[in-house]
Amino acid sequence: MARGAERKSRGILLRKTLYKESSLVLDFLGEEGLLVVSSRLPRMGKGAGDALLYEEGQESALLLREGRAGGLRLLEGRSLDSPPRDFKGLSALSFVTRTSWLALPAIEGKRLYPVLSHLRKVLIEGGDPLTTVLLLLAFLLKEAGYGWMVDGCLRCGATSGIAALSPEEGGFLCEKEEIPGDALRGVPLLRLARTLFKGDPLRYEGDPVDPWGGRKLLLALEGHFERSFGKKIPGLKMFMSAIDG
Repeated sequence: MARGAERKSRGILLRKTLYKESSLVLDFLGEEGLLVVSSRLPRMGKGAGDALLYEEGQESALLLREGRAGGLRLLEGRSLDSPPRDFKGLSALSFVTRTSWLALPAIEGKRLYPVLSHLRKVLIEGGDPLTTVLLLLAFLLKEAGYGWMVDGCLRCGATSGIAALSPEEGGFLCEKEEIPGDALRGVPLLRLARTLFKGDPLRYEGDPVDPWGGRKLLLALEGHFERSFGKKIPGLKMFMSAIDG
């Protein structure tokens, strides 16, 4: 795009950072990948414009201009929807937004955008927050090459007699193998783990998973994320409190 040229885009705000005293740096995830956009601080009060545009997790239509140094500047923006109205949905949206930002350096933004856009719409329409978070975590881990082995035993390759899931080792173990004490067991839980890593998050329509198994897998996936990416996801306790409340 030529310097000074304008273009329309759309994106989900993953992070905003105060720059100097009157400017922001806005990191949007869009169809082109990550868009780093500068903006003036939004006005406050009556006539301030679209305040939702500056909320992390919000998806908006953007009018951008290329600056002198090749950077992008926000000329206009319009939020495309409103965030979830309930605390569980808001907590889930905050969680998936922060998690996506942490994982983004290791995955392709163009592939993440449609998944994140779809899952946030599911949340807005009242879809299950726990299932949404689980699907996003599984997608990020799989895209970065850290997905759990759920096609068979990760040690011997057996596809029958699967007895447990070892989060530490990263996948299923069959009954012939020595199973560590912290492994997860139970047919419903193992089926859910396989569904998360083999299913398509773009086809998710909002149905809930079993809360007990979902919570067990959430804790296991969060630990696996931290080990794999070397980053701890903020807000896990808040989200767990929200879904338990």
